[in-house]
Amino acid sequence: MEGKAIGPGFAVREVLLDRDLRCPEVLSRSLGSRAFLLRRSASVVGLALIDVGSLWAAVMLVPRIVAALRGAPRVFQPLHLVLVAAAMVAVFALHRLYGVRASRHNRRRELQAACWVLAIALLLNGLASVWVPLDVVASWLVAIGLLASGRELYDFCLKVMFDLDFETRRTLVLGSPATFADFADHRRRPSLRPQSTIIGIVGDELPSAAWQQQTGIPALGVLTDVERIVKRTRPDELVIVDRELEARHMAELAGLCRKHKLTLKLADLEMRYSHAGLSLVPGLDEPLFVAAASSRSGVGWLLKRGADLLVGSVVLACLAPFMAVVAIAVKLTSPGPVFYASERVGLGQRRFACYKFRTMQADAAAQQAGLEARNEADGAIFKIKDDPRVTPLGRWLRAFSIDELPQLFNVLRGDMSLVGPRPLPLRDTDRLAAWHEQRHVVLPGITGLWQVRGRSDASFADMIRLDMTYIESWSVWLDLAIILRTVKTVLSSRGAY
Repeated sequence: MEGKAIGPGFAVREVLLDRDLRCPEVLSRSLGSRAFLLRRSASVVGLALIDVGSLWAAVMLVPRIVAALRGAPRVFQPLHLVLVAAAMVAVFALHRLYGVRASRHNRRRELQAACWVLAIALLLNGLASVWVPLDVVASWLVAIGLLASGRELYDFCLKVMFDLDFETRRTLVLGSPATFADFADHRRRPSLRPQSTIIGIVGDELPSAAWQQQTGIPALGVLTDVERIVKRTRPDELVIVDRELEARHMAELAGLCRKHKLTLKLADLEMRYSHAGLSLVPGLDEPLFVAAASSRSGVGWLLKRGADLLVGSVVLACLAPFMAVVAIAVKLTSPGPVFYASERVGLGQRRFACYKFRTMQADAAAQQAGLEARNEADGAIFKIKDDPRVTPLGRWLRAFSIDELPQLFNVLRGDMSLVGPRPLPLRDTDRLAAWHEQRHVVLPGITGLWQVRGRSDASFADMIRLDMTYIESWSVWLDLAIILRTVKTVLSSRGAY
């Protein structure tokens, strides 16, 4: 059965289970998002091959026709074809003719792109003096005809003959008969950019067979069988369209999506807390956050992760000899391991091992409970300025943040970024208020606003405020400014203990 499309008119919010708020959805760890990315890539490659193949066929065909009519075949230059083909693909891409089916079928943009290709071909021909302009126009007309036919045949084969859709996400909708009716109304609204193909609905109760026939949306089963349905249908995402169902089953559905690496989206929720596109869903054992759809292109995020990998690798390579000396000094000055793996909470509230040079006595964790009464920090943080567990070398390593250098390995693994909210130990995380968990919608960082505006001297309230400010106002330039200020702060050893 042909799927039904949802466009931008149906408002949903994505639950951030394992994706940085700034990261494009197709680059998330969700298997559904990865599958969609692969399908879209295959679609783009297929369309580009059709376009280039049509151009090649036209350039092969027209000279033979001209030779038959004139008796004087013209010399064909392969470089000319390569340049025109590259220009054609670039022009088509700029005119969004490699987008999803509904968005690329725009006659005005198709005509504009075709005219630009003809102009470029005539310009290149004039520079190279390969063919007469009439031959170029004839080849262009044949190529456009073959190209249009090939694209129509491509869509027909995928959608009709093979019932495949490479260009939209496969969506499983969860709700009740009443909300399914509202959902069907949304679906009937015209959309120029369909984003999801509805493969079916699941709920505590299912609508009648007449409703299913009228809407074309099949009922796949009841909510108690949702995991079996997910395994059988392999959707890319779940969309919940019923508030009562969300309130009763959100925790288990979030767990299901984590287990099967699916994207989870919620429709038209009433939020207790909403700020800068982030919202907290109340009433769960585990805080769950959603983000409104972002119009960001994701270029900034790609630059950020690229810088993380490049700078992290270069700094590790350059500092490797120095880190080796530090490791030897740690081993010789106090008994115990060189590195300390502190369990922290990061993106999507996942736990990970945060690496540091050991700066405390080997049994520091066992001594923690006895020192709670001496805690000098407010809020959820534990800090003692003259912590008796810190070794003499450790105190110096902390003063210049040298103990944090092994976290560059965390950056390369994807657990952390160079800049972001600092990941807190489990002891501190367990004491956070629910809304504080919004720190976990972005990758944690080695440094951040908190570190450059006071470090250990900053209060807990300041830490939360600075973390929220960073998330709300993030940009590549902000990250660069924080890194530059971090160098100054570390060299002055201000607020470190």
